Amino acid sequence: MKIIVNALRIPILALLATAVFGMASCLRTDTVAEEQWLTSIHTSQEWAVFPCKNYLVTNVCATDKDYSDPGSLPPIISVGDTVSYTDKNNKQKQFVVRHISFFVYGKDVDSTYGGQRLTAKKGETSCDLFDAETQSAPRRTDFLSKIVVRGCRALP
Repeated sequence: MKIIVNALRIPILALLATAVFGMASCLRTDTVAEEQWLTSIHTSQEWAVFPCKNYLVTNVCATDKDYSDPGSLPPIISVGDTVSYTDKNNKQKQFVVRHISFFVYGKDVDSTYGGQRLTAKKGETSCDLFDAETQSAPRRTDFLSKIVVRGCRALP
């Protein structure tokens, strides 16, 4: 009997996790006026790294480098580039850019999700640099490892 209960528990937890993760997608969908998938961007010096790990029932994301931590990006980043950075534990890490999402906020945002506060003004930009291919399912990117660059610009 205990085995059956545990076997049923996993699909139920997976269903609950999917519902919660779906709410995160709604937050960005409601606030983004324009989103594009690009091959190159102009960067800014305001960026952070959020690595994620996939577990059986859920994904867990952390902060390797916060916006206020030291470090710089090249002025232009393209798909296929490798970004080197030093994490919070002073370890050298590399991140291969596989996909770039550029978006413009359609309204002012001030919210908290996953312990992280997001604030942005209408018209501000942000880019998500993913280390996994995501174009086939662009709305399923909430729990992929990424570098987030605030104030980025699309290349002409």
